[in-house]
Amino acid sequence: MQLTIDIPDELADKAAAARERLSELIEQDLRRQSAGSRGVVQELFEFLAGDPSPEQIVDFRPSAQATGRLSELLNKNREGSLTAAEEAELDTLQSLDNLFALLKVQARQRLTPGL
Repeated sequence: MQLTIDIPDELADKAAAARERLSELIEQDLRRQSAGSRGVVQELFEFLAGDPSPEQIVDFRPSAQATGRLSELLNKNREGSLTAAEEAELDTLQSLDNLFALLKVQARQRLTPGL
């Protein structure tokens, strides 16, 4: 398949120099981007599948890798340089964060009945 895209001249010069590896570089980047959110999703599912106690849910913190990826995406978002795939990944991570915040509220309520 042939794909035509418009890119800045400076990037076009770099792409021309790496022409032989361009498909491979694009594929690696796409794999890395999708692996980022899959890793976080997998991390959360594994935690929840372990039937955590309310205390464990309240104490849960994402891994350094997960928080690093989120920081990276948030910085790119502030700069206005997110790709469409990164925007979708950020949306997924923000949805998971909202879901987990609700789980933590419910866990706290179980720990302190009457609130």
